[in-house]
Amino acid sequence: MNRVVFIALSLSQLMLGEIHGQRVPLTHPGWIHTNTLNGHSAIRLLVSDSLVFAGTDSAGVYISSDDGASWTQSSRGLGNVYVASLATNGNSIYAGTWKDGIFRSTDSGSSWWEAHNGIPINSSVLCLLADGWNIYAGMSPLYAGDLGGVFRSTDNGVHWSTADTIWGETSVQSLALAGNTLVAGTTNGIYISTDSGTSWKHVDSSSCATTLIDVWALHASGNNFYAGINWHYTSTSESSEGLYFSTDHGLTWISAYGWGSVERGGFSVRSIVSSENTLFIAAAQEYSFHHTLFGVFVSSDSGKTVTSVSEGLIDSLFISSLAISNGYVIAGTQNGIYRRPLSEMITGAPVTHEPVPGSFNLSQNFPNPFNPTTVINYQLSAASYVSLKVYDVLGREVATLVNERENAGAHVAAFNGARLPSGVYFCRISAGSYASTRKMLLMK
Repeated sequence: MNRVVFIALSLSQLMLGEIHGQRVPLTHPGWIHTNTLNGHSAIRLLVSDSLVFAGTDSAGVYISSDDGASWTQSSRGLGNVYVASLATNGNSIYAGTWKDGIFRSTDSGSSWWEAHNGIPINSSVLCLLADGWNIYAGMSPLYAGDLGGVFRSTDNGVHWSTADTIWGETSVQSLALAGNTLVAGTTNGIYISTDSGTSWKHVDSSSCATTLIDVWALHASGNNFYAGINWHYTSTSESSEGLYFSTDHGLTWISAYGWGSVERGGFSVRSIVSSENTLFIAAAQEYSFHHTLFGVFVSSDSGKTVTSVSEGLIDSLFISSLAISNGYVIAGTQNGIYRRPLSEMITGAPVTHEPVPGSFNLSQNFPNPFNPTTVINYQLSAASYVSLKVYDVLGREVATLVNERENAGAHVAAFNGARLPSGVYFCRISAGSYASTRKMLLMK
């Protein structure tokens, strides 16, 4: 299945239409600056039914009823607070703030009231996620000794609590849910929960080639999770950066694009949204401490290569949030709201249509030997029910990587042997009448 990925980044040569040394014609009208929000920055966007909400840095919430073309402030009961997060659940809208707790509205944002009993004082609510009866709030402690982590409410935000002591002072910056797997992106990497946030597990940093820290953005699309990483620079080292994805419920993460630590800086992903099979990503290219460029990009191969769709944006414009509403992609920036028709970016993007493989195949894992993670590529010449499992030398099953029907095409799975002893393991695939086995060597 082809996947189109839009990435808001910051390469000035890409803003000019130069992609990997090739010029790309800039033929579309581009992004339109629709509203300055009276000089306020748009921190977080949310689409609920026919309305678009924008949380701002010092003016509460603005609301649009025409897909981002015009905006009206609506902060009665909320005040001119910093709104860092938004979520919707049924007829309720929730606004998480910087130091002022959580507010709730049941009249489409016309009025708000406090809904943060149990939320730590002086904590900032950086992310919110609603799922039926459960509402989750990612907390960021402001002072030493304050509690961070994920808090949960089961009564529409009247009461909040956290049941797991794993967090300490960890700041939670993003949340995503797929099936019964809840993923939290934090300043200390990835955490996952499979019991509605009652207990959490910290994903071993060895599940990625580089340590996943400072996870600003998370998104669930189909069976995949995507994580946007913040880039850090010190005088001696550079951290991981860019976009990563997981196909095994958040246990293992793979780089989705070769952002790399380039000589001129690193990449930070700020926001990820999707429409059907299309991903949109807001990000920046940062140059040490002194210079940052921004933009919006599209990819047809899950982020491995990118094409600029940043026409109309200036390269110094910080993009903090993206949303999709009725055929428009809306960008929340430090200078208010921009929007662009989705059709322009999809039509203008050079979508790659990969040919259907002529045969089934299971490739040798790479790297091999490995410690502790490795990537397994396989291809299907027809849609099939796929079983991809790992066995030890005694024939005992140690992991199920894939167990579902998949479309024809190229696929990838990751195997994490962090909890297994060194030795020989066998990866076996069954797809229709096709079966194959590869030997893998785990060396610790």
